[in-house]
Amino acid sequence: MKKLIILLLAFCALLFAGNITYAQIPDEVLKPYRKYNNAIKIKDYEQANKAAYTAWKTAEKVLGQHKTTGDLALNYAILAPRVVTRKEHDLRDRAYLRSIELGQYHQGDVSEIILDRHLERLIYFNNTSIIKGKNFSRANKYISFTEMEAALDQYQHRGTWYEAVMEAIRTSQLKTKKEYQVAIESGQKSLSIFDSLDAKNDSLQKYQLILDLGKSYYQSSLHLEAGLVLQRNFHKIKNEPIPDKYIRQSERAWKLSWLEIYKSGELENAYNKGLCKCIGLEGATGRPEPILRIPPIMPAKSRRSGEAIVVFDVKQDGSTENIRIASYSEKIFGDAASKAAGKFIYTPNLANIDHKKRTNIPARFIFTLRGDQGKILPAKPLKTDIPVTVNRDMISEERTLITTGSRIRVR
Repeated sequence: MKKLIILLLAFCALLFAGNITYAQIPDEVLKPYRKYNNAIKIKDYEQANKAAYTAWKTAEKVLGQHKTTGDLALNYAILAPRVVTRKEHDLRDRAYLRSIELGQYHQGDVSEIILDRHLERLIYFNNTSIIKGKNFSRANKYISFTEMEAALDQYQHRGTWYEAVMEAIRTSQLKTKKEYQVAIESGQKSLSIFDSLDAKNDSLQKYQLILDLGKSYYQSSLHLEAGLVLQRNFHKIKNEPIPDKYIRQSERAWKLSWLEIYKSGELENAYNKGLCKCIGLEGATGRPEPILRIPPIMPAKSRRSGEAIVVFDVKQDGSTENIRIASYSEKIFGDAASKAAGKFIYTPNLANIDHKKRTNIPARFIFTLRGDQGKILPAKPLKTDIPVTVNRDMISEERTLITTGSRIRVR
Protein backbone atom coordinates (compact mmCIF):
# COMPACT_ATOMS: atom_id res chain seq x y z
CA MET A 1 0.00 0.00 0.00
CA LYS A 2 2.77 2.44 0.82
CA LYS A 3 4.10 2.28 -2.75
CA LEU A 4 0.67 2.91 -4.20
CA ILE A 5 0.19 5.97 -2.05
CA ILE A 6 3.55 7.46 -3.03
CA LEU A 7 3.36 6.60 -6.73
CA LEU A 8 -0.26 7.58 -7.32
CA LEU A 9 -0.72 10.72 -5.28
CA ALA A 10 -3.37 11.97 -7.67
CA PHE A 11 -5.64 9.15 -6.55
CA CYS A 12 -4.89 9.19 -2.83
CA ALA A 13 -8.20 10.79 -1.98
CA LEU A 14 -10.03 7.76 -3.27
CA LEU A 15 -7.91 5.42 -1.17
CA PHE A 16 -8.86 7.21 2.00
CA ALA A 17 -12.58 7.20 1.25
CA GLY A 18 -12.80 3.70 2.73
CA ASN A 19 -11.58 4.94 6.09
CA ILE A 20 -14.88 6.68 6.80
CA THR A 21 -17.70 4.61 8.26
CA TYR A 22 -20.82 6.63 7.55
CA ALA A 23 -22.72 5.39 10.60
CA GLN A 24 -20.06 6.87 12.90
CA ILE A 25 -19.75 10.30 11.26
CA PRO A 26 -22.09 13.24 11.94
CA ASP A 27 -24.18 14.48 9.01
CA GLU A 28 -22.56 17.92 9.03
CA VAL A 29 -19.23 16.23 8.22
CA LEU A 30 -20.68 13.70 5.78
CA LYS A 31 -22.44 16.33 3.66
CA PRO A 32 -19.28 18.14 2.43
CA TYR A 33 -17.41 14.83 2.33
CA ARG A 34 -19.97 13.40 -0.10
CA LYS A 35 -19.64 16.52 -2.26
CA TYR A 36 -15.88 16.04 -2.25
CA ASN A 37 -16.16 12.35 -3.13
CA ASN A 38 -18.60 13.00 -6.00
CA ALA A 39 -16.42 15.81 -7.36
CA ILE A 40 -13.40 13.48 -7.36
CA LYS A 41 -15.35 10.90 -9.35
CA ILE A 42 -16.13 13.41 -12.11
CA LYS A 43 -12.65 14.97 -11.87
CA ASP A 44 -13.95 18.38 -10.82
CA TYR A 45 -10.92 19.15 -8.68
CA GLU A 46 -11.83 22.77 -8.02
CA GLN A 47 -15.11 21.72 -6.42
CA ALA A 48 -13.40 18.79 -4.71
CA ASN A 49 -10.85 21.15 -3.19
CA LYS A 50 -13.55 23.40 -1.70
CA ALA A 51 -15.57 20.47 -0.36
CA ALA A 52 -12.47 18.77 1.07
CA TYR A 53 -11.53 21.91 2.98
CA THR A 54 -15.06 22.30 4.36
CA ALA A 55 -15.17 18.62 5.40
CA TRP A 56 -11.83 18.88 7.19
CA LYS A 57 -12.65 22.09 9.05
CA THR A 58 -16.10 20.80 10.01
CA ALA A 59 -14.53 17.61 11.35
CA GLU A 60 -12.14 19.69 13.45
CA LYS A 61 -15.11 21.36 15.14
CA VAL A 62 -17.34 18.29 15.48
CA LEU A 63 -14.90 15.38 15.90
CA GLY A 64 -11.64 16.98 17.02
CA GLN A 65 -8.91 14.42 17.79
CA HIS A 66 -10.18 11.64 15.53
CA LYS A 67 -8.70 9.53 12.77
CA THR A 68 -11.36 10.77 10.34
CA THR A 69 -10.32 14.36 10.98
CA GLY A 70 -6.80 13.36 9.95
CA ASP A 71 -8.04 11.53 6.85
CA LEU A 72 -10.06 14.56 5.77
CA ALA A 73 -7.09 16.85 6.37
CA LEU A 74 -5.03 14.60 4.10
CA ASN A 75 -7.79 14.57 1.44
CA TYR A 76 -7.53 18.35 1.33
CA ALA A 77 -3.72 18.44 1.44
CA ILE A 78 -3.15 16.13 -1.53
CA LEU A 79 -5.35 18.23 -3.81
CA ALA A 80 -2.80 21.07 -3.72
CA PRO A 81 -1.93 22.41 -7.19
CA ARG A 82 1.68 22.49 -8.37
CA VAL A 83 1.81 26.30 -8.12
CA VAL A 84 0.46 28.01 -4.98
CA THR A 85 0.73 31.25 -3.04
CA ARG A 86 2.72 31.22 0.19
CA LYS A 87 -0.52 31.46 2.20
CA GLU A 88 -2.00 28.49 0.36
CA HIS A 89 1.23 26.57 0.76
CA ASP A 90 1.26 27.08 4.53
CA LEU A 91 -2.37 25.98 4.80
CA ARG A 92 -1.67 22.76 2.90
CA ASP A 93 1.32 22.12 5.11
CA ARG A 94 -0.81 22.51 8.24
CA ALA A 95 -3.21 19.96 6.77
CA TYR A 96 -0.36 17.52 6.18
CA LEU A 97 0.94 17.99 9.72
CA ARG A 98 -2.53 17.48 11.15
CA SER A 99 -2.98 14.26 9.18
CA ILE A 100 0.35 13.01 10.54
CA GLU A 101 -0.57 13.94 14.10
CA LEU A 102 -3.90 12.10 13.91
CA GLY A 103 -2.47 9.05 12.16
CA GLN A 104 -1.91 7.55 15.61
CA TYR A 105 -5.66 7.00 15.97
CA HIS A 106 -5.73 4.47 13.15
CA GLN A 107 -5.84 0.78 13.85
CA GLY A 108 -3.31 -1.60 12.31
CA ASP A 109 0.22 -0.57 11.33
CA VAL A 110 0.27 3.02 12.56
CA SER A 111 3.97 3.38 11.69
CA GLU A 112 3.35 2.86 7.96
CA ILE A 113 0.43 5.29 7.94
CA ILE A 114 2.47 8.00 9.63
CA LEU A 115 5.60 7.42 7.56
CA ASP A 116 3.55 7.41 4.35
CA ARG A 117 2.10 10.78 5.30
CA HIS A 118 5.53 12.18 6.14
CA LEU A 119 6.73 11.17 2.68
CA GLU A 120 3.65 12.61 1.00
CA ARG A 121 4.39 15.91 2.73
CA LEU A 122 8.02 15.91 1.57
CA ILE A 123 7.02 15.04 -1.99
CA TYR A 124 4.51 17.90 -1.92
CA PHE A 125 7.23 20.35 -0.89
CA ASN A 126 9.62 19.00 -3.50
CA ASN A 127 7.15 19.20 -6.42
CA THR A 128 5.52 22.55 -5.66
CA SER A 129 6.39 26.11 -6.62
CA ILE A 130 5.36 29.26 -4.74
CA ILE A 131 4.25 32.26 -6.75
CA LYS A 132 4.59 35.87 -5.65
CA GLY A 133 3.59 38.39 -8.27
CA LYS A 134 5.36 37.24 -11.45
CA ASN A 135 8.11 35.37 -9.58
CA PHE A 136 8.28 31.68 -8.79
CA SER A 137 10.39 29.86 -6.23
CA ARG A 138 10.69 26.18 -5.38
CA ALA A 139 8.89 25.24 -2.18
CA ASN A 140 11.51 22.60 -1.43
CA LYS A 141 13.78 25.25 0.07
CA TYR A 142 11.43 25.15 3.06
CA ILE A 143 11.76 21.39 3.55
CA SER A 144 12.78 20.19 6.98
CA PHE A 145 13.60 16.52 7.34
CA THR A 146 13.68 16.64 11.15
CA GLU A 147 10.16 15.28 11.70
CA MET A 148 10.62 12.45 9.18
CA GLU A 149 13.94 11.43 10.69
CA ALA A 150 12.44 11.41 14.18
CA ALA A 151 9.63 9.15 12.92
CA LEU A 152 12.15 6.77 11.32
CA ASP A 153 13.93 6.48 14.65
CA GLN A 154 10.71 6.14 16.64
CA TYR A 155 9.38 3.30 14.50
CA GLN A 156 12.82 1.74 13.86
CA HIS A 157 12.63 2.08 10.09
CA ARG A 158 16.20 3.12 9.35
CA GLY A 159 17.61 1.35 6.31
CA THR A 160 14.14 0.79 4.84
CA TRP A 161 12.38 1.99 1.71
CA TYR A 162 11.12 4.97 3.70
CA GLU A 163 14.61 6.24 4.46
CA ALA A 164 15.71 5.60 0.86
CA VAL A 165 12.89 7.79 -0.48
CA MET A 166 13.54 10.48 2.13
CA GLU A 167 17.20 10.67 1.12
CA ALA A 168 16.18 10.74 -2.55
CA ILE A 169 14.03 13.79 -1.86
CA ARG A 170 16.90 15.37 0.07
CA THR A 171 19.17 14.77 -2.94
CA SER A 172 16.70 16.54 -5.20
CA GLN A 173 16.47 19.49 -2.81
CA LEU A 174 20.24 19.85 -2.52
CA LYS A 175 20.67 19.63 -6.30
CA THR A 176 18.11 22.41 -6.72
CA LYS A 177 20.08 24.51 -4.23
CA LYS A 178 23.27 23.71 -6.21
CA GLU A 179 24.88 22.07 -3.17
CA TYR A 180 26.16 19.29 -5.38
CA GLN A 181 28.74 17.71 -3.08
CA VAL A 182 26.25 17.24 -0.25
CA ALA A 183 23.68 16.06 -2.79
CA ILE A 184 26.13 13.36 -3.89
CA GLU A 185 26.57 12.16 -0.32
CA SER A 186 22.83 11.98 0.24
CA GLY A 187 22.25 10.37 -3.15
CA GLN A 188 24.86 7.69 -2.55
CA LYS A 189 23.23 6.85 0.78
CA SER A 190 19.79 6.61 -0.80
CA LEU A 191 20.99 4.46 -3.70
CA SER A 192 22.83 2.15 -1.30
CA ILE A 193 19.61 1.56 0.64
CA PHE A 194 17.58 1.02 -2.53
CA ASP A 195 20.16 -1.52 -3.76
CA SER A 196 19.97 -3.42 -0.47
CA LEU A 197 16.23 -3.91 -0.85
CA ASP A 198 14.38 -6.43 -2.96
CA ALA A 199 14.14 -5.33 -6.59
CA LYS A 200 10.36 -5.31 -6.19
CA ASN A 201 10.80 -2.26 -3.98
CA ASP A 202 12.06 -0.16 -6.90
CA SER A 203 9.95 2.94 -7.43
CA LEU A 204 9.78 6.16 -9.39
CA GLN A 205 11.76 7.79 -6.59
CA LYS A 206 14.71 5.50 -7.35
CA TYR A 207 14.73 6.42 -11.04
CA GLN A 208 14.48 10.12 -10.20
CA LEU A 209 17.26 9.69 -7.64
CA ILE A 210 19.57 8.18 -10.27
CA LEU A 211 18.87 11.16 -12.52
CA ASP A 212 19.48 13.72 -9.73
CA LEU A 213 22.62 11.94 -8.52
CA GLY A 214 24.01 11.72 -12.05
CA LYS A 215 23.42 15.43 -12.66
CA SER A 216 25.08 16.27 -9.34
CA TYR A 217 28.14 14.23 -10.36
CA TYR A 218 28.19 16.05 -13.69
CA GLN A 219 28.03 19.49 -12.05
CA SER A 220 30.93 18.41 -9.83
CA SER A 221 32.96 17.45 -12.96
CA LEU A 222 32.84 13.77 -11.96
CA HIS A 223 31.86 12.72 -15.47
CA LEU A 224 32.71 9.02 -15.27
CA GLU A 225 30.73 8.67 -12.04
CA ALA A 226 27.86 10.54 -13.70
CA GLY A 227 27.87 8.22 -16.70
CA LEU A 228 28.06 5.04 -14.62
CA VAL A 229 25.09 5.96 -12.45
CA LEU A 230 22.94 7.49 -15.21
CA GLN A 231 23.21 4.43 -17.43
CA ARG A 232 21.47 2.43 -14.71
CA ASN A 233 18.25 4.08 -15.91
CA PHE A 234 18.53 2.74 -19.46
CA HIS A 235 21.36 0.21 -19.94
CA LYS A 236 20.19 -3.43 -20.12
CA ILE A 237 16.77 -2.54 -18.75
CA LYS A 238 14.79 -1.76 -21.87
CA ASN A 239 12.26 -4.48 -20.96
CA GLU A 240 11.77 -3.26 -17.40
CA PRO A 241 8.81 -0.99 -16.56
CA ILE A 242 10.77 2.24 -16.21
CA PRO A 243 8.79 5.25 -17.49
CA ASP A 244 10.13 6.55 -20.79
CA LYS A 245 10.73 10.04 -19.42
CA TYR A 246 13.38 8.76 -17.01
CA ILE A 247 15.07 6.79 -19.77
CA ARG A 248 15.09 9.78 -22.14
CA GLN A 249 16.29 12.28 -19.54
CA SER A 250 19.01 9.93 -18.33
CA GLU A 251 20.20 9.28 -21.88
CA ARG A 252 20.47 13.02 -22.56
CA ALA A 253 22.39 13.64 -19.35
CA TRP A 254 24.61 10.60 -20.04
CA LYS A 255 25.55 11.96 -23.47
CA LEU A 256 26.84 15.18 -21.92
CA SER A 257 29.06 13.17 -19.57
CA TRP A 258 30.25 11.05 -22.47
CA LEU A 259 31.24 14.20 -24.36
CA GLU A 260 33.28 15.54 -21.44
CA ILE A 261 35.03 12.17 -21.03
CA TYR A 262 35.81 12.19 -24.75
CA LYS A 263 37.25 15.70 -24.56
CA SER A 264 39.51 14.64 -21.68
CA GLY A 265 40.94 11.77 -23.74
CA GLU A 266 39.77 9.21 -21.18
CA LEU A 267 37.07 7.49 -23.22
CA GLU A 268 38.78 4.12 -23.60
CA ASN A 269 39.69 4.09 -19.91
CA ALA A 270 36.07 4.92 -19.06
CA TYR A 271 34.85 1.98 -21.16
CA ASN A 272 37.25 -0.30 -19.30
CA LYS A 273 35.74 0.92 -16.01
CA GLY A 274 32.20 0.09 -17.04
CA LEU A 275 30.90 2.97 -19.16
CA CYS A 276 28.56 1.31 -21.62
CA LYS A 277 28.77 1.47 -25.40
CA CYS A 278 25.01 1.60 -25.56
CA ILE A 279 23.94 4.72 -27.49
CA GLY A 280 26.29 4.45 -30.47
CA LEU A 281 28.22 7.65 -29.83
CA GLU A 282 31.57 5.91 -29.90
CA GLY A 283 31.03 5.12 -33.59
CA ALA A 284 30.06 8.64 -34.62
CA THR A 285 32.63 8.96 -37.38
CA GLY A 286 30.17 10.06 -40.06
CA ARG A 287 26.87 11.87 -39.63
CA PRO A 288 26.70 13.46 -36.17
CA GLU A 289 24.21 12.32 -33.58
CA PRO A 290 22.54 14.86 -31.26
CA ILE A 291 23.78 15.08 -27.69
CA LEU A 292 21.88 18.17 -26.60
CA ARG A 293 18.96 19.78 -28.42
CA ILE A 294 16.93 22.26 -26.39
CA PRO A 295 13.49 23.22 -27.78
CA PRO A 296 13.14 26.88 -28.76
CA ILE A 297 11.25 29.48 -26.76
CA MET A 298 7.83 30.43 -28.08
CA PRO A 299 8.16 33.99 -29.45
CA ALA A 300 6.38 36.43 -27.14
CA LYS A 301 4.84 38.28 -30.10
CA SER A 302 3.41 35.16 -31.74
CA ARG A 303 -0.30 35.23 -32.55
CA ARG A 304 -0.58 31.79 -34.14
CA SER A 305 1.27 28.51 -34.42
CA GLY A 306 4.35 28.31 -36.59
CA GLU A 307 7.03 26.17 -38.16
CA ALA A 308 10.65 26.61 -39.15
CA ILE A 309 13.51 24.57 -40.60
CA VAL A 310 17.09 25.67 -40.08
CA VAL A 311 20.24 24.28 -41.67
CA PHE A 312 23.68 24.30 -40.07
CA ASP A 313 27.09 22.67 -40.05
CA VAL A 314 28.53 20.71 -37.15
CA LYS A 315 32.11 21.50 -36.19
CA GLN A 316 34.72 18.96 -35.17
CA ASP A 317 33.95 19.54 -31.47
CA GLY A 318 30.19 18.98 -31.94
CA SER A 319 29.02 22.61 -31.75
CA THR A 320 27.04 24.21 -34.57
CA GLU A 321 28.01 26.97 -36.99
CA ASN A 322 26.88 28.55 -40.26
CA ILE A 323 23.21 28.48 -39.17
CA ARG A 324 20.76 29.44 -41.93
CA ILE A 325 16.98 29.67 -41.90
CA ALA A 326 15.73 27.41 -44.70
CA SER A 327 11.97 27.66 -44.26
CA TYR A 328 9.58 29.48 -41.96
CA SER A 329 5.91 30.31 -41.64
CA GLU A 330 6.82 33.68 -40.08
CA LYS A 331 10.23 35.25 -39.56
CA ILE A 332 9.89 35.31 -35.74
CA PHE A 333 9.73 31.49 -35.74
CA GLY A 334 12.79 31.25 -37.98
CA ASP A 335 14.70 33.54 -35.63
CA ALA A 336 13.66 31.53 -32.55
CA ALA A 337 14.67 28.27 -34.24
CA SER A 338 18.02 29.72 -35.32
CA LYS A 339 18.76 30.87 -31.78
CA ALA A 340 17.94 27.44 -30.37
CA ALA A 341 20.07 25.65 -32.99
CA GLY A 342 23.06 27.74 -31.91
CA LYS A 343 22.97 25.91 -28.56
CA PHE A 344 22.82 22.39 -30.04
CA ILE A 345 25.63 19.93 -29.32
CA TYR A 346 26.35 16.92 -31.54
CA THR A 347 28.90 14.16 -31.42
CA PRO A 348 32.43 15.27 -32.29
CA ASN A 349 34.02 13.87 -35.42
CA LEU A 350 36.12 11.13 -33.86
CA ALA A 351 37.87 9.99 -37.05
CA ASN A 352 37.71 13.25 -38.98
CA ILE A 353 36.20 11.60 -42.03
CA ASP A 354 33.19 12.11 -44.29
CA HIS A 355 32.96 15.83 -43.64
CA LYS A 356 30.01 16.19 -46.03
CA LYS A 357 27.81 14.32 -43.57
CA ARG A 358 28.50 17.06 -41.04
CA THR A 359 27.33 19.93 -43.24
CA ASN A 360 23.87 21.14 -44.19
CA ILE A 361 22.25 19.39 -41.22
CA PRO A 362 18.56 20.38 -41.01
CA ALA A 363 16.45 20.68 -37.87
CA ARG A 364 12.69 21.10 -37.90
CA PHE A 365 10.79 23.07 -35.24
CA ILE A 366 7.04 23.12 -34.61
CA PHE A 367 5.58 25.96 -32.51
CA THR A 368 2.11 25.05 -31.25
CA LEU A 369 0.02 27.91 -29.90
CA ARG A 370 -3.45 27.40 -28.45
CA GLY A 371 -6.20 29.97 -28.03
CA ASP A 372 -8.37 30.75 -25.03
CA GLN A 373 -10.58 27.74 -25.70
CA GLY A 374 -7.66 25.38 -26.07
CA LYS A 375 -7.88 25.09 -29.85
CA ILE A 376 -4.68 25.22 -31.90
CA LEU A 377 -4.27 28.50 -33.77
CA PRO A 378 -3.21 27.44 -37.32
CA ALA A 379 0.11 28.51 -38.79
CA LYS A 380 0.64 30.47 -41.97
CA PRO A 381 1.88 28.58 -45.06
CA LEU A 382 5.58 27.70 -45.03
CA LYS A 383 7.98 29.87 -47.06
CA THR A 384 11.12 28.23 -48.40
CA ASP A 385 14.33 30.23 -48.82
CA ILE A 386 16.83 27.35 -48.97
CA PRO A 387 15.84 23.92 -50.40
CA VAL A 388 16.80 21.11 -48.02
CA THR A 389 18.34 18.34 -50.12
CA VAL A 390 21.16 16.96 -47.95
CA ASN A 391 20.50 14.83 -44.85
CA ARG A 392 16.78 15.49 -45.23
CA ASP A 393 15.89 12.39 -43.19
CA MET A 394 17.12 14.25 -40.10
CA ILE A 395 13.88 16.27 -40.05
CA SER A 396 11.61 13.26 -39.54
CA GLU A 397 8.69 13.44 -37.11
CA GLU A 398 10.64 11.78 -34.31
CA ARG A 399 13.45 14.34 -34.63
CA THR A 400 11.18 17.39 -34.75
CA LEU A 401 11.44 19.74 -31.77
CA ILE A 402 8.11 20.98 -30.53
CA THR A 403 7.46 23.93 -28.27
CA THR A 404 4.05 24.95 -26.97
CA GLY A 405 2.37 28.12 -25.84
CA SER A 406 -1.02 29.55 -24.94
CA ARG A 407 -2.81 32.55 -26.41
CA ILE A 408 -3.80 33.53 -22.87
CA ARG A 409 -0.25 34.50 -21.99
CA VAL A 410 0.40 36.45 -25.20
CA ARG A 411 0.27 40.22 -24.63
